[in-house]
Amino acid sequence: NDQPSEKSVHKNSGLSDFMWVWSQFLEHELVLLDTHQPREVMDISVMQGDPVFEWGGSIPFSRSRYDPATGSGVNNPRQQVNGQTAFLDGSSIYGTDVLRAAALRRFDGTGRLKCSESLHGDLLSYNLAGFQNAQSASNTEPSAYFLSGDVRVNEHVMVSAMHTLFMREHNRLCMELPARYPYLAGDDEATYQFARKIVGAIIQSITYYEFLPALLGNDALNPYQGYQEEVNPSISSVFATVAFRFTHNMMPEQLRLGRSRKTLKTRETYFNPRLLRYLGVEPLLEGRMRQSMRKLSVDIPEDLRNLLLNYMGGRAQTFLDFSALTIQRGRDHGLPDYNTVRQAYGLTRIQRFEDMTADHKLQDALEKLYQSVDNIDPWVGAMIESPLEHAQIGALNYVVLKDQFERLRDGDRYWFENDPLLSELRSTLSKIRLSHLLRRNTKLRHVAENVFR
Repeated sequence: NDQPSEKSVHKNSGLSDFMWVWSQFLEHELVLLDTHQPREVMDISVMQGDPVFEWGGSIPFSRSRYDPATGSGVNNPRQQVNGQTAFLDGSSIYGTDVLRAAALRRFDGTGRLKCSESLHGDLLSYNLAGFQNAQSASNTEPSAYFLSGDVRVNEHVMVSAMHTLFMREHNRLCMELPARYPYLAGDDEATYQFARKIVGAIIQSITYYEFLPALLGNDALNPYQGYQEEVNPSISSVFATVAFRFTHNMMPEQLRLGRSRKTLKTRETYFNPRLLRYLGVEPLLEGRMRQSMRKLSVDIPEDLRNLLLNYMGGRAQTFLDFSALTIQRGRDHGLPDYNTVRQAYGLTRIQRFEDMTADHKLQDALEKLYQSVDNIDPWVGAMIESPLEHAQIGALNYVVLKDQFERLRDGDRYWFENDPLLSELRSTLSKIRLSHLLRRNTKLRHVAENVFR
């Protein structure tokens, strides 16, 4: 293997921090790569001279769960299993199995979801029943963490804040829908399902009419022509492990709180549900509107390259490097090199390191680590590419995201613009923006119409 150890590789955009927040939310909505059982170790070696990681040590890494009918040989490579529904349907809010979905509901005739009360308004309910949840090794009590449809709801405080926002929106809809549709009154199941369907449509609308235009540029996707039965909407491995793994590259070193000068260090925002109870959602959400997103590059905040963390009952607490973990995940999934992935998506092969970046130091580092452009890990190459003129991302990420999001939409029979049950709400839903949810479900009043820009 001519590739270097993953640990060795490694401005503002004009957009707001809501770009990376929504990216992280969508990533959890679309992709969940569970650990294979029994656990298969593929630890990352640490090279000599690393300033944080001890020489001779390693970063723990467990391989992804895969279809047991695959992986028998070169002609039958592993096919990893996605733990999510792989549709934009709100499943990260509501859950993907009957037991978890039921645990989130009140069953009081209104269709509402459970919540916990706080001085700052309704927050998510707590994991009192001990469902599987990602949590820190420093506090292993399940009831200290929030419960939502996705096990990673506590991973970052902004993810928790977004889940809280959608829980409130669901409950608001449940209280208002019976006035418009009297047949829903007192019917818990029908009200819950209708509100859930609307929330899924809102997520789709914000993603396609607000988030993607800011990320890819206006009119990047082909116009919607209705449901296409022959389109496969499933999530590609390149999307899951490369093209949509840029959230951490957008994150700031510190998170601004509201209008104040107070900030949170990145390391304080992981697996820390007490922050939300102490602060409420308002300063976190307002801070994302007022803070500019970092321009996308291969760099990520230092805290995320040397983060003392452990979760989901893993091995002993240790330092983790998000860049190294992302590179290793691509290798675990058997992805080819950067140039081969480019060619597979219709792009020309890169011939020289200079073709990737004008940064001479970065060119030298790439050559030292990889020797040849044909050895570059696809995530590294994609992050180094200069953004296209009309987009926030480079050519490879652009074509992968364009392909994936068109297939997600066109191959979804229940897409909100195709769903007959939403026909009379279609026009209204297509105009809903994230700012509307912020005004309706928080105490924030000075909210820009487009909070991504």
